[in-house]
Amino acid sequence: YIDPVYIKSGRFTEKSDVYSFGVVLLELITRKKAKYGDNSLPLDFVKCCKEEGNGRKLYDRDILPDDDAHAHRHMECLDRIGALAVRCLKEDVDERPTMAEVLDALKQLIVS
Repeated sequence: YIDPVYIKSGRFTEKSDVYSFGVVLLELITRKKAKYGDNSLPLDFVKCCKEEGNGRKLYDRDILPDDDAHAHRHMECLDRIGALAVRCLKEDVDERPTMAEVLDALKQLIVS
């Protein structure tokens, strides 16, 4: 997935891969392609997060457990992955995390 900054400037940055990884994270938690129909998953997800505070209405319901005892914890994990993806998709390259920071954030999900 091509970083919009590259499309505008013709230059890859060290955070161009971060953008691409953010799109992959969204595909994993929504089970939608980056471009579906006339819609763009990154744009729709970021918009949903701004309007509703999270991307829950776009999450793939099949990855949530049937077990109510763990549903809250799984939803919280999805919310954290979604928030990380939104950070990766920032238009301003300086606002994106580094891949090392992304890795640390994902490791924190395993621990918690």
